[in-house]
Amino acid sequence: MARQTFEIAAANNVLEELERHIAAAPKKAEKTALRVLNRSLQRGKSRTSKIVRDELNLKKAIVDERIKTRVISKRAFVGSLQLRDRRVALVEFLTKNQIATAWRRQNARRRRSAGVSVKVYKKKGRELFPGTFVNIGLKSGKWHVLKRRYPERDSHEIQYGPNLAQGFNKVLGKFASEAAEWMNAELLRLFRKNIDIT
Repeated sequence: MARQTFEIAAANNVLEELERHIAAAPKKAEKTALRVLNRSLQRGKSRTSKIVRDELNLKKAIVDERIKTRVISKRAFVGSLQLRDRRVALVEFLTKNQIATAWRRQNARRRRSAGVSVKVYKKKGRELFPGTFVNIGLKSGKWHVLKRRYPERDSHEIQYGPNLAQGFNKVLGKFASEAAEWMNAELLRLFRKNIDIT
């Protein structure tokens, strides 16, 4: 599975000051630095999630679960923001009411072959996907938007929307840089206040 990864790292001047504080008060300085790094990663995650949701018609939880943060090195003070670059099942762009409506319509004989109408992009209207239908998996118990590949009844496949990172790479990299800038400024501020963090 492809991933888009952006690193968040402390600047050299911040690392130099961090080393001085670690030498003077190791436990306190390291604890403070790690907490600020984690906060920076969460800020980057929040901004990334928002920009994706501003473009795609998805719920926050669906996007957030695909964005991972990780502390790469406590000593070098580096973390990463990782966006799982995979396509999202088309059903995730539908609400429960919309799924129920699509189910009712497709079971009416006059609308059987119309397909499912889905709003994928926030700034665009609903799009009709011809030949698709909604159904619930017997094993998974989850709803999906499906389309038959062949005339046989069981030859259907799950339909997907766009990749989360598609078209967002430059913007996401910018937000990772902003998170790093905030982290550097916050560390310097705390160090100059004798590492007082709550």
